[in-house]
Amino acid sequence: AEHFREWQQRYRHNLAAALMGGSLPQRVPLEVRDIETTDFPTFTLRRVEYRSRPDRKNVLLLSLPKNKKSEKAPLLLGIHGHEAPWGKADEAAYRMGHKDDFIAYFAERNWAVLQPATMNHTLGHADWTLQGEWTWDAMVALDYATTIAEVDMDRVAVCGLSTGAHLSMNVLALDTRVKAGVVGCILSTWNHYERRFRIPPHCDCGIRSQ
Repeated sequence: AEHFREWQQRYRHNLAAALMGGSLPQRVPLEVRDIETTDFPTFTLRRVEYRSRPDRKNVLLLSLPKNKKSEKAPLLLGIHGHEAPWGKADEAAYRMGHKDDFIAYFAERNWAVLQPATMNHTLGHADWTLQGEWTWDAMVALDYATTIAEVDMDRVAVCGLSTGAHLSMNVLALDTRVKAGVVGCILSTWNHYERRFRIPPHCDCGIRSQ
């Protein structure tokens, strides 16, 4: 077990270094700004702006169940890829029939569901990757969830499709608060991105330095 933990720490360091310009960045104050709250039949949905880096803000959506009495709600971190609006937190995913309606499924069943905006293809830092920026935004969104009394941070899972699945793998590897995950619709390696994809026309899904 000790050897595994040592390997795990080395892997996390190497992954963060590859994605995020050398290492995990320092946290900054969240500077939360509530934008709006939308009422659904079984949950309420908050849209919130937060700061993930000194020069970077992002938007998240968080659903909270209406019918929870005393028990805190487990949390699902739902991450979308190219199937949702780029650079946006997608409220439509909280309604059944959307490509990412696993978010709606859990939101309607007394889970808190957190969705950070991803897929903004404007790289903010030349030594980072886009996947690093999106992954860090998701991890800082979890920081926001820790401030919500109704959320049980001992029961946190992540689910994503497509590029969201790749981001889910990153979060699972880097954030120990996430205890379980579902990775859907992606079977790839960095070698596959580098050698097999035709880029262009295919998007590299943010895995390479720009």
